[in-house]
Amino acid sequence: LLGLVLALVATGLGGSPASAVTRHECRVQWSDLTSLHGEDGNPDGPVPELTARWDTAYDGAAAFAESATASECGPLIDGYALEWDQLELFMYGLSPFDPLGRLAIAEGDRLHALHFQHIRHLSRPLERAFDRARKQAPLAAADLAPTMTGAPGIDVTDRPAVRAFLAQLGGVARRSRHEAKLDRALRLITDAELDEE
Repeated sequence: LLGLVLALVATGLGGSPASAVTRHECRVQWSDLTSLHGEDGNPDGPVPELTARWDTAYDGAAAFAESATASECGPLIDGYALEWDQLELFMYGLSPFDPLGRLAIAEGDRLHALHFQHIRHLSRPLERAFDRARKQAPLAAADLAPTMTGAPGIDVTDRPAVRAFLAQLGGVARRSRHEAKLDRALRLITDAELDEE
């Protein structure tokens, strides 16, 4: 995203003084963009480089919210917003292929259920499902890792490339016996609705 901003500024696409947007209005636009993405926070996920890229996008937008001039809206903010949106969509698209992240969500639901119900253990079938999930999640992540290493190099604004990459990951996941075992365990856990009050 920083590269996009620099490119737009260098080519004069950051807007013009003749724009109807005042400096204050431009800063409000950047503030609104920051708030929009900041509401749900960083999607995180299995690719640290993408997580860092999201943080950079947030910090950059927050900086514009403080210091933007009237010429730093228009095409500049439009392009920035588009790339940030596509980055988030890609990160959310990767979430089904994040075995450790999926396990972490289930573990959080387990702790919630134990606390809410004032118990020390879940039912034996559920505890066994958690044992299986804990064993299979790292193995499934290892199966996906060689393909997942390509994620940082994907142009998130190239929708066909994103779809092709996610399809490739889906094929690897379908061929992974560890992913299949993890899916079965997590399906049983999800059906228990441990996150319910």
